[in-house]
Amino acid sequence: MKSNGEKKDTLVNIEQTNEWVFNVLSDSYVEQANKCSEELSPNISEVDEALLSTLPSVSMETPRLAEAMVAMECVLESTKELFNDEGTHTTTIVMGKIVRFHIHTSVLKDGNRDRPTVDLHKLRSVGRAGDITYWPVGEGKELKLSRP
Repeated sequence: MKSNGEKKDTLVNIEQTNEWVFNVLSDSYVEQANKCSEELSPNISEVDEALLSTLPSVSMETPRLAEAMVAMECVLESTKELFNDEGTHTTTIVMGKIVRFHIHTSVLKDGNRDRPTVDLHKLRSVGRAGDITYWPVGEGKELKLSRP
């Protein structure tokens, strides 16, 4: 939700088109992506304002970010509105189905070409913890477990 209580443009776009692209954030463009959280008029592109670039998707009209080493084209299945204790709508969870993956070869593990696997250390993905706090994924103790 925006600070004025309105839905963010991304959610409005998803509800109108029933599609979106989930671009996995990497540390190489985290500062540019953070600029996309600025509350702008719906007719202003956050992607353009942040100096990011796009590539066409394959299964949908929504473009993907060229900077993203992993992107997932998604179609909407459902939304769930969440409310705080006062009954104010605070967020919406969006559930979808991935219909196509885009994975840059530079972030794949070496070896098995029949079953490509993303190397999280090469991807250097970053998650948003809320507000303007981001954390690097995989920067902790690695736990190697055997598959049961």
